[in-house]
Amino acid sequence: MYSLDKLRVGRMTFRLRALGSGAMPRFLGPVIRGAFGHALLRAGCPRRCEDKKRCELASPCAYVYLFETPVSEETKRLRKNQFLPHPFVLIPPPFHDGDWKRGDDLYFSMTLFGRGLEDMPHIVAAVEWMAERGLGRKGRWIPFQLLEVRESLGPALGTLLWHHEDRQFVSLRGCEADSLFEAPSSVSRECHVRFETPLRIEEKKKLLRELSFRAFVRSLLSRLSSVLAFHCGVELDVDFRGLLERASTVGVRSSELRIFDQKRSSGRQRREVWLGGLRGDIVWEGDAIAELWPLLQVGQLLHAGKSTAQGLGSYRLVDSTTDERRGVIPEHVSDGSIRMSL
Repeated sequence: MYSLDKLRVGRMTFRLRALGSGAMPRFLGPVIRGAFGHALLRAGCPRRCEDKKRCELASPCAYVYLFETPVSEETKRLRKNQFLPHPFVLIPPPFHDGDWKRGDDLYFSMTLFGRGLEDMPHIVAAVEWMAERGLGRKGRWIPFQLLEVRESLGPALGTLLWHHEDRQFVSLRGCEADSLFEAPSSVSRECHVRFETPLRIEEKKKLLRELSFRAFVRSLLSRLSSVLAFHCGVELDVDFRGLLERASTVGVRSSELRIFDQKRSSGRQRREVWLGGLRGDIVWEGDAIAELWPLLQVGQLLHAGKSTAQGLGSYRLVDSTTDERRGVIPEHVSDGSIRMSL
């Protein structure tokens, strides 16, 4: 129903080691995204274009495709937008106390969609350069070394893709999203969602401080349809209006959502901006949840809301009775173990 067999997805997990000490923000999503963007321009753009909006290459370089994906003349949907959704989401490290010491390991992951999987060598090269240049606040960067990259999703789970000693690349294998989820024997009328990074959903240019199930589903439908259309070449053929009407019948059973805010430096706006969003748990209840369950599952890969390239909108489906994750799959963990995760 949701064309998940057409959604190509792959994930890389990066292991970095601190070569110095210092302080960084608790939430590193914007820090990594900003540093990675600068590094990718160096590693993935043959011309190092100053005006990325007017790339003269016949086909977009890795930087333009991943960060400045332009709307082509042939594009029919989202024509009003100047840029398309990014073909990746960032999975930053868990919230940290901010104090980093020499020898500490930093792990983060990147989930790629569709054609984005092909840019894996450019991405690894950019992360290596980013690590050497350093992360953190301007003038107080902490240098890191990229140690290894592993595939952390699907049948090639745990495969070593790159190591700093031999520096040989192994292609990111990836898989179709539908192969990652087992159909549950039964789906209850309850949906417990835990937002692990801030969720930014706006209506009329204002950040939502109370989250309805309809608003959440609308965000997921928009994400899925856009990624499928522009990065996998597939149109999502569902009754959007009908799904949203049925989603409107689902109500909030309990909510422990709170606003999280953190300042970040914006290179484009040349000023500090607030990066706020909802974090915490919410439980919805209603008959329409069963029909929308596959969408809720794949949303764990896509993330929801705005700024997903900075790691925002990451969530997990949780079993309220056991507090364990629902509908999840194995993910490789950097210490060599396997945990159940998305």
